[in-house]
Amino acid sequence: MNMDELSAEVLLKDGNFKPAKDKDPDEKCSTKQIFHRYKVDCGWSEGVGRTLARMDFEKINYELIEKVVRYIVEGGSQQQPLPREGSILVFLPGMAEISTLHETLASNRVLGDKQRFLLVPLHSSLSSEEQNMVFSKTKPGQRKIVISTNIAETSITIEDCVYVIEVGKMKERRFAPDKNMESLDTVWVSQANAKQRKGRAGRVRHGYCFHLYTEFRYDLHFRTDPVPEIQRIPLEQMVLRIKILPCFKNKSVEKVLSRILEPPSNLGITSAIARLQDVGALDPVSNLSPLGYHLAQLPVDVRVGKILIFGAVFRCLDSALTIAAALSHKSPFTSPFREREAANKARSKFLAVASDQITILRAYKAWCRAAESGQKAGWVFSQENYLGQKSLQTIASLKHQFAEMLSGIGFIPGNVKMRDF
Repeated sequence: MNMDELSAEVLLKDGNFKPAKDKDPDEKCSTKQIFHRYKVDCGWSEGVGRTLARMDFEKINYELIEKVVRYIVEGGSQQQPLPREGSILVFLPGMAEISTLHETLASNRVLGDKQRFLLVPLHSSLSSEEQNMVFSKTKPGQRKIVISTNIAETSITIEDCVYVIEVGKMKERRFAPDKNMESLDTVWVSQANAKQRKGRAGRVRHGYCFHLYTEFRYDLHFRTDPVPEIQRIPLEQMVLRIKILPCFKNKSVEKVLSRILEPPSNLGITSAIARLQDVGALDPVSNLSPLGYHLAQLPVDVRVGKILIFGAVFRCLDSALTIAAALSHKSPFTSPFREREAANKARSKFLAVASDQITILRAYKAWCRAAESGQKAGWVFSQENYLGQKSLQTIASLKHQFAEMLSGIGFIPGNVKMRDF
């Protein structure tokens, strides 16, 4: 007889069995401990306890999401009837997860019916035209199923959204000072994030939210609020600001930052100082260098600032401005769901093997040449080459802002203003 066939009483009658502590997350508990936690402590049914004992809590359960969506579109159950109208919003961590769920739902016999359902992916890397589909009105008898990252958590409001499916995961920018490496990690959301996502349902009418994690995890293992940004990002720019302000003269960076409400780690501060010394912004005794003085006056990442200053010094300003703007925004290359191969082929026309930045620079210059014939010609060029028109325009705007900044600190002659461009 295997474990699945044993009753709850027999399963837990084990002299060596020790219940899990409340601080232990589900993924670190044994099958018996999971069963005990939810069958005994929470009073859930034996069937639910067995299901939870078999689940992998670190993975996105696409089959479960699919079944929840089916449950919603079919009107719920007799015990819990649901309205058969309103859009459905599914929160997922990133583009790869969105793509997987999109394919799963599209291949479903019911949900893949394009006459009844419109599947809309929503991610920052998609073109603005694809993103605008979220706000479009559907045909009579058709419902939207929006599959989104946390871009839909606060940035936008989908007025006809009635249902939210929330998996409890998100991507968060993290910086490891010991490895000097930035990463985009998949992490559990905080209670504040979960409440915000829940609030997306029923903005203009009564709504419903399905949380695909347990109340036990929410209450005991979710942070109340997200990790403060100052504790998970590089601190170079903040260190430079402290160094340049007269009120902090003769005070150590560590002492200044230790007095804020939620201070960063000492390792984060010392590694930021070391990186500034590598860039040349601080001297060996952590005093501002001439380069550091100028970088402190530019409200950009220190590496981007160094590109701008050296571009002005070595007379390659336009290219430096373009590369700096692209690094500060995002790549203008788009990757539509069903046209990945065509998009990659279009990108290869501008490819510089040794540098993504030079590839973007070539694409931007080609778009500028096309746009000289008119705005429509520029738009056509961007569509043919899978470039985001809005991203290219944002890069152009950032270039002008950076030029104005350089003019303000004396690296470009004259009083340059954005209206001069």
